[in-house]
Amino acid sequence: MVNFGDLISTEYTGKSMGKLTFVGILRIVSETISVPWNDDTKRTYARDYNKRIIPCFIPAKPMQDYSKEDINEILRAISMGNNYSTTTLNHFRYLISIVYKAGVELNLYEDRLQWGSLSDQGEEGAKGRNKGHLIKKSFSIDEEKEWLEWFKKLDPRTVTGAELGIAFMFFFGLRNQEACGLNYGAIKIITEHRIPCLYIFQTTKVGSSDLKMGGKTTNALRIIPMHDFFYAFMKERIEFLEEQISGGKIKDVQRVDDLPIVCNKVKYDMRGKSNDLTRYGRWLLDSMNMGALLRETGKMIMREAMEGIDIGEKDPTTYIFRRNFATHLSILGLTSEEIQYLIGHNIEKIGEERSHYSSDEKLIEIKRKLESHPYRLILSDWMSECRLVDAEGYRNNLRSHEIIRISPTIQEKQIHIQIDAFEPYDDISINTLIEIPKKSVVLGSGNIGNNPTGNVNIRRQMEEYYRKNM
Repeated sequence: MVNFGDLISTEYTGKSMGKLTFVGILRIVSETISVPWNDDTKRTYARDYNKRIIPCFIPAKPMQDYSKEDINEILRAISMGNNYSTTTLNHFRYLISIVYKAGVELNLYEDRLQWGSLSDQGEEGAKGRNKGHLIKKSFSIDEEKEWLEWFKKLDPRTVTGAELGIAFMFFFGLRNQEACGLNYGAIKIITEHRIPCLYIFQTTKVGSSDLKMGGKTTNALRIIPMHDFFYAFMKERIEFLEEQISGGKIKDVQRVDDLPIVCNKVKYDMRGKSNDLTRYGRWLLDSMNMGALLRETGKMIMREAMEGIDIGEKDPTTYIFRRNFATHLSILGLTSEEIQYLIGHNIEKIGEERSHYSSDEKLIEIKRKLESHPYRLILSDWMSECRLVDAEGYRNNLRSHEIIRISPTIQEKQIHIQIDAFEPYDDISINTLIEIPKKSVVLGSGNIGNNPTGNVNIRRQMEEYYRKNM
């Protein structure tokens, strides 16, 4: 493991007139602030401190003597001659803020800067927050319609690597580095139940197309069941690439599985970079008139970071897609633990192991919940019913009414059907197309009118709302 303090420049002493400078405090708190970072992040942030931030501080000026105007001047000096985006400048602001706040927490000086105000965009921004202004963190239905229409126009044979990367970020809540780390071999079918899944087990390094095993955190490794419509799209893509390999148009590659999904434009064997996805995603959001959402999300991320809140993401483009994905998982009735697993976060429930959520049984359960996703209303041309075949139930009906078909092979057998209400005191009615024999016994499930799990499922209401608006 890399020691972050060892990466910090030794060019400056860290003290002036017996008082600590910015560099001195950075050295003292280096290991504390770097706890959440992996080794690659530590190296990247150390480079930012050494080459961009530290040279703009006055070596002989104690940290406690800096004013807010001084800090703003330092940020202007950092950006001078560089075409940095707002996101990048906010990143440098964040790196300065965590050092300053750490010094305050160690009682090295009083908080003269009122650090939270450093992320303000003028007085109006401060007033807006004091009024409790909330930032929308997910897409509206109209905005999602735009994204779905964008996806429908993609051709599996001509789609670029960046377009594929954004599609994976949108539909699966992936980080940009996770999308870039995908090979086609990450798309697998669970043999016994024929469920297409996406295996997340490697990412790319920051600012590079080089692969590394694992993800941003140890929780990033996960298996996500795929939407059937998306799997069908990727199957066409794979078939096209197989033609390219067999026709000799892709050299030195034997299998599609070894090719990167997010390639460099249409260079199928060259892996793309995460910052390319960020830029392309930002451009798409702007072209769809969603740039304001992107900018407000960036401000929110920085403000919460400066207030000591770790939301797990620093890239607004990535965060918007991940937040929207998690919102749908909640709507579909997935448990908090299932959402934490699929999004790549720590599972907070005591005694729960991540390996449990990658078992066949759990993935089948999650897949059935995902099959009610409202995106299918616009992206799927087929509907299926809930069928009972050889005593195995399959729930993948989009309608609000569930239909059970009983195959002739088991008509003479005893059949037990349990029906649970998702909402507390939800009404359940049972209608049959054939006469039920008088000797049959119909008992109410113990879960009817009750919600033993504590999980609220609003899938049906949201499904009708999407159906109406789409």
